[in-house]
Formats: sequence, structure tokens, C-alpha cells
Amino acid sequence: MKDSCPLLLTLSAVLLLSGASAYSGSVEESGASTDTQHKQGWHKDQDSGERALYMRQFEKADDYLERALHQAKNSPSKPHRLAMSRLALGESYLRQGRFQEAYETLELSRGGVRSAYGSRSSEFARCLTALGACLVEFGKEEKAMDHARKAIEILTGMDKKDSQLYGYAVETLGMASARHGWHDEALPRLEEALEIFKRYPGFKRLDLAAVLEEQAVYFYKHGDREKSASLSEESALIKENAMVTTQPTSIASRVEFQWKPGSTRAREIIDSEFPFRYLTAGGVRVAATVVDLWELLAVLITITNVSDRQSEYELGKAVLRVVDADHPAGKPTVLSSVDPNSIDRIRKERNMWDLTQNRPWLANIQKTRGVRGLVPHEGHDLFRGPNVFGVYGQWKAVSHTVPERLSIHPSREGLFGSTEDDTALTGMLRANHSSFKDCFNVTLEPFESRTGEIFYLNPRDQDVIISVPVGNAVFELPFHTRKQKIP
Repeated sequence: MKDSCPLLLTLSAVLLLSGASAYSGSVEESGASTDTQHKQGWHKDQDSGERALYMRQFEKADDYLERALHQAKNSPSKPHRLAMSRLALGESYLRQGRFQEAYETLELSRGGVRSAYGSRSSEFARCLTALGACLVEFGKEEKAMDHARKAIEILTGMDKKDSQLYGYAVETLGMASARHGWHDEALPRLEEALEIFKRYPGFKRLDLAAVLEEQAVYFYKHGDREKSASLSEESALIKENAMVTTQPTSIASRVEFQWKPGSTRAREIIDSEFPFRYLTAGGVRVAATVVDLWELLAVLITITNVSDRQSEYELGKAVLRVVDADHPAGKPTVLSSVDPNSIDRIRKERNMWDLTQNRPWLANIQKTRGVRGLVPHEGHDLFRGPNVFGVYGQWKAVSHTVPERLSIHPSREGLFGSTEDDTALTGMLRANHSSFKDCFNVTLEPFESRTGEIFYLNPRDQDVIISVPVGNAVFELPFHTRKQKIP
């Protein structure tokens, strides 16, 4: 520091020393001030990220935690910050189903957590539990059981058996045992975990809903269909209560409805070439299928208001991702859609029509209908109500009317005999401007629907998942693309 003082040759030794001391003090004060700013910034981002994670606002959580991680890397003297940011970010990836990213991030945090907090701390148990959950998805059940048992041992020694973290550790051990084939050992663990989550259900009970769904899938595969259906429906009802159709996942808790065996909300019109799958929750039905157009893959998505009143929906960007069948827990590949203006879209629509016109459920949604369908009382809901067909998210307004009577039978939609004013049920199919990024707003009357088409380069012979955001709910429907072109 003395060498850097410009008065070295002109001041006396006393002045020099006092000047050096003052300079050193100013550096220390500046360093302390910078460290305080880093500490305050890190704490704000870390706390905000963990709060968003608790509320299952994953996009917001990732943003905050990545900022906290960046600040922690710039504070090498505070290694515990780096460990905690990585731990929380890994947990966020885990809850989003991004298992490979979660595992890599958690592995990086494990050593730091152990050094900063000790191998008998709740933080280390938290890290082991999350790592175990990733390993279950990777098919490494024995290693997952080791991690879960260590976490349970740590939490038991700390007298934290009555906590949600302990419930996660027990659930992880139970699922690892179940997948390993040790069902007698798994059942009491799963029951114990479920009891804990009923006491600590998480924000809007969504953590409980996730555990219920996970166990429903297990019991379905294990042959107990009745218990599977009970758990699945209980989970779906919790999620429905948390649905907000006018707010996207960027500001509301993310709620997922996945089409999978054992789900009480999963339905399908079976077809060898064009299976039509749909999920119904919270008064909205999302249906989809894929059509092989040789070099292109067309995705048809129908969104229908199946409630008995006019409703508003904030629709997000639909996404198609490819899942590696050999490594389903790996990072999926998100495909970019083909610009419909860059292809002969009308010709492709006619190709789709030629392939699907003998499937009435598909032919029906590829039409714009201005008048409600007059169908028998026992008719399928897919044939009722106005519909607008076009490029997904680019639907135009179409005028329509509502007949005085839908059929000779009492209305299945509950429109007759109601004391409510029905004048709101007439008007225009309209697309409102959305104030949210990458979203568009639609207002649908009872059994009114919108059908959109999206084109992709054809990923042949692949497992794909279509994700359709409706408000804060994300509907996921799986398909398998054809290996060969339809003759």
C-alpha cells in the first residue's frame, strides 16, 4: 500500500505511516461496504427464489436463484452462499421434472453443503433427499435408497420426524423400494409419507397433490386400480382448486395435469393412426392428436370450455418436446415450430383433411362452426358448441348464434331452467389482446372451442409430449410419432 502512495518522497515517515493507515482503512471500509452489498443482494435473491419455489412459481424461482448463484460465485469467502443457491436451484429443477439438470446441480452443491453446515445437518439431509429422488428417476434405486436412509437417519437424530422434509425422505425411500420390487417394504413407507404430507401439504396443498399423483401411478402399475383412482382424483381436485385460468405460470403457481395411465382425468378416442387424447380439469378440456404429413408433423390442439358459464382463458405457447425413450429422465429436446407462412398451409390442411375425414371426431374440429351443434342427448361433447379452426393462437372473430333449443331433451349444459341472465351467452367469438408475454386471451361460452394447428419437422419414431398452458395449468399429452409415412 505504501508503494502506491503518491506522497512517498515528500512526506515524513510519520505522515507516510498515518497516510498509509488512512488509505488502508478506506480500502477496508470500501471492501466491507461491497461485501455488505453482495450479502444484501444475495439474501434478497435467495429468499425471493426460495419463496417462489415454495409457491411453485418455477420461472420466477429460477430467475432469482440464478442471480443469487451468480452473486455467490463473486463472493469466494462465503462458500455457504454458493452451496445454498445450488441446492435450491437443484430442487427447483427437480420439481419441474428436469432431472438431469437437477442431479448435476445438486451434486455440485453436496460437498459445499456438507462443508458449510456439516454432515448431520438438515441442509445436508435436504440435499441427499433431492439427489435420491433424481436417482429413482434414473433407475438407480439402491443408491437412491442409501441417500434416503441417510437423510432419514439425520432428521431422526435431529428430532425432525414431524416435518415435510422428513416426508420427502420417506416418500423417496418408499418409491425407490417400490421400483426395486420390494413392495412389502414400500407400502408402509408410502403410507407414512402420505400422512406427513396431509399435515404439511405445502402451498395451496400442491405438494400433497404431487405425492398423491406419484402414488396413484404406482398403485395403478401394481394392480390396485381402485386405490389408484381414489388418489388420482383427490390430487386432481386439489389442483383444480389451485387453477387460475386468467394468470400464466409466470405469476401464479404452476399446476400440471399429465395424461398418464391411472389418471382419472385422462381420456382417449382410440385409433391406430390418430389417437385423440384429452384431459378435463377446472371447466376446461384440452384435446390433441398428431398427424403425419410426411416431412412435417401437424399437431391439432382443441381447447373447450366445458363449464356452464362464459369463461376467460389466458393461453400460453404450446410446446412439443421429444423424450428419449431409453433415458426418459434426461433433458428433453424442445422442437421449434415451422412458420405456417413459410409453407403451403392450405395444402397441408387439405392433406390433413384427406387423412382424417373418416374420423368424425377429427373432422368435426377441423371446421369453423358458427352455430351450436344440434346433437342427441347422449351425443359426445366433442360435437357440441361453436368452434374456430386455424393456426394456434391466430384465430379470427366469427359471429355466431345460439339456438333457442339445443335438442328435445333437457340441456346437458345447464342453460335452461337457470335463473341467471343468458344474454351474456350470445355475441362474437373474440380474441382479446393479452397483457402477458407469449400469451393470448380468449373468452369462450359453454362448450365453445378453439382448434389450432402447429407444424413441426417430423421427428419420426419418437416419444413426444405436447404441453398446452391454460392459465397457470399446463396440460401434457404424450404421443409416439410414426416410424413410416402413412401410405
